[in-house]
Amino acid sequence: GPLDELNPTNDESYTLSVGSLGLDRPIVTDDDFRRSINHEIELSLYKMENKKKNFVGVLKSFSESEIEIETDKEKLTIARANIASARLYIKI
Repeated sequence: GPLDELNPTNDESYTLSVGSLGLDRPIVTDDDFRRSINHEIELSLYKMENKKKNFVGVLKSFSESEIEIETDKEKLTIARANIASARLYIKI
């Protein structure tokens, strides 16, 4: 193929990874949160809330300082400062 002809690795073996900046792109900015309203997201937190650090729930609202998600058990308000990562939840 074209990569083999270009030989970018000087005959070293390589693994080609193909990714998409789509579904698993982090949710960081207000625009990201706005696009994710009413979608299921997964969160990892810096500090535990309700004895957990990872949540999956529907993003209901957000403000400058916090977000609100609804899990199958409860509604939670989480400080944005406590969110280590947030992304759309992808069911496999």
